[in-house]
Amino acid sequence: MTSSKFPNLGTALGDEVVTVTVGKEKRKFVLHKQLLCDSVQYFRSAFSAGAFKEGQESIMDIPEDEPEAFELFVNWLYRASLPTSSRSGDLHWLLSLYIFAEKLCMNELANKTIDAIQAMTSHPEIYLPLNMEVTKKIWRNTSPTSPLRTFCIHALVFELCNFEQLHEGLGRQSFMDNYDLIASWSYFKDNCDLYASFFIQLQKHSINDLPCDPSDLSLWTKCYFHRHSKGEICHN
Repeated sequence: MTSSKFPNLGTALGDEVVTVTVGKEKRKFVLHKQLLCDSVQYFRSAFSAGAFKEGQESIMDIPEDEPEAFELFVNWLYRASLPTSSRSGDLHWLLSLYIFAEKLCMNELANKTIDAIQAMTSHPEIYLPLNMEVTKKIWRNTSPTSPLRTFCIHALVFELCNFEQLHEGLGRQSFMDNYDLIASWSYFKDNCDLYASFFIQLQKHSINDLPCDPSDLSLWTKCYFHRHSKGEICHN
């Protein structure tokens, strides 16, 4: 007998399925319609009876997203969690999953994803792949107030700044010398928003207030890199 304290799995899943094809290769995912629509407003609107082609045919195509990231979304959808990994290559898919979650306004999934990114990069041998291609992708596909942007800016400030070299005769630390500034230009020159955000964050620090590693879980409050709607309870 099912306890009334717990939702009935069969009821939560429903008996209808829909097909979502993802990416340019059109990888096919067959999902329980009720679970998908109850969990995500975007799919609820798309698959509502007769409203759109998707609702009539029970098929949706999302070619702009990556199947590997959608696979992680499916894991969250059915298990309410994300798989753990110690492979640095999986960070790419977590970043893509965050972009997907933010696009569909799924705060809980986005928050769990950035928690997973923070946990993975806390490993001494795993680094956030913030090359120009990755940062362009993030800035092109997230909002100006995105917590993922905030996380990346803190990571860039922490990684790119020189905390040890001294200005001659000034007796204080230099965050970036002339060489660092020139080298950073090639990184920032095509992204004004990234450039501005980096230096706005940089100028907040001094020798008495050094930047912190965003991957160090002990240095940040649990929701610092989260986004919550009014009245929304954090999953932590």
